[in-house]
Amino acid sequence: MNFNIFQIAMIRSIICFLILLPFYSLAQKNLTPKIIRQLLSFKKEIPVISGWCKNLLPQNEVPKELQNEFQYLVKTKADLYCGINGTGRLYKITDSSNTLTFHRIDSTYHSGSDFFAANFVIGNNIYSFGGYGFWKSNGLLRYFNTYSKEWEVQKLTKEIPCNNFHAGSGFWVDTGYMKFYMISPVTRNEGLKSDTFFLSKNSKDSASNKNIDVLDVINGTWQELDGSFEYNLHLTQSPWGFWSVGNFYSTYIFNLRNNKIYHSSDDFNKKVSKIFDKIENNIWFFIDSTLYSGNIDLNTFDSLHVSINDFEDTGRPVYHSKNISNSKKISFYGWLLTICLIGLLSLAYILVKRKKYTSLNDSARPAEIFTQDIRTPVSSSFKNIELIGSSIFAPIEMELIRNIFDRNKQGHTVTAEEINKILGLSGKNSSIQKKNRSDMITSINRKWAAAYRSQVALIERQRSSDDKRSFEYFIKPQWVEKVKELF
Repeated sequence: MNFNIFQIAMIRSIICFLILLPFYSLAQKNLTPKIIRQLLSFKKEIPVISGWCKNLLPQNEVPKELQNEFQYLVKTKADLYCGINGTGRLYKITDSSNTLTFHRIDSTYHSGSDFFAANFVIGNNIYSFGGYGFWKSNGLLRYFNTYSKEWEVQKLTKEIPCNNFHAGSGFWVDTGYMKFYMISPVTRNEGLKSDTFFLSKNSKDSASNKNIDVLDVINGTWQELDGSFEYNLHLTQSPWGFWSVGNFYSTYIFNLRNNKIYHSSDDFNKKVSKIFDKIENNIWFFIDSTLYSGNIDLNTFDSLHVSINDFEDTGRPVYHSKNISNSKKISFYGWLLTICLIGLLSLAYILVKRKKYTSLNDSARPAEIFTQDIRTPVSSSFKNIELIGSSIFAPIEMELIRNIFDRNKQGHTVTAEEINKILGLSGKNSSIQKKNRSDMITSINRKWAAAYRSQVALIERQRSSDDKRSFEYFIKPQWVEKVKELF
């Protein structure tokens, strides 16, 4: 068969295309998706990133049995992370020359106990609540310890098992007050004969006529709001509260802070329906009042400015307080008596606090406070704090204070090696141990100094009597009674 020059050139082009096609596809796959590039560009924490993704992590980074499992994203101020559903695996994501790289930062060994947990960020802390595994759901609050590189459990006043969290829905995080809200916790325990929830024909229905449980993340205390949540809707994140995204022609925002329900306008419904098209395949999140959305597989990206003015106040409350009917019966004189009583208590409180502060041996400085071991001024976020409590300390800081306090009660100081063990630094080199240990104690002393407006540090150190090259740590005696109040 004879071929002319044109036919030969066409055959060569086809062969070259077939040879280069796999390499072209690989290059396209390695390109950083637009939505991930945007996430990496933001230099602030994002409380919740909604939506699942798959195949974001390279298969050689994931065990074979987990390669088909859902993956989720969390974003602190400094870094973006990818986790694997049902495991404690956490990978730091970076972008180099438009190619994603993943570095595993956790040392988790066990998996399978927290499928469909609520994953969120408050400040620089990554949290995970609830989840299903080993035939039952749990109500544990876990946080990632950046020192030990492991997930640790924060103690709560009680356990409310729940595992009905899907891609950022079913819960809401109030970062301003550091609270976690959830509607109608679904408890699953396959070891009990009474567990028939997943056999019910209504098992897949959304929450309806269920209470609202609120967790104070810092103090670990639960509160059940009076009344019931009366709406059967798919709930997810917004800066103002729960947002129903099950029906784009009529959406609601449930503002839990102000106990108000807002209904979207017709113009807004037209705009938002385009953004939320096929939301299950999208990653989406809020930065302030701007909604960002994108599809990793299709490499799409979009944004929409959302304002609370796009919604109308319906005049209805999110929940009904049981005390409303009684409050209406209070007479004018009853209110007057209540106000007077509050005024007297407030006055007494101010006098007691003033007396306590004047009795301190050390003078207070209202602006920048320095201690013997502190070289940087106190952050403005801790100035003028009137009350001290565990709420200003991170969980790992509370654990360190408790250990030093307990050892001091027994008549012993705490060695640097013991502190390294508490902070998960035992396997690190000496320079990292020294820096992290110093940063942790400095942070504790700064917060304590700001709270009590005192130049006297909470945690001090002294040379070891056995080895002058080493230090031992202890709680300053004048603070012993105050430290007791933390626990």
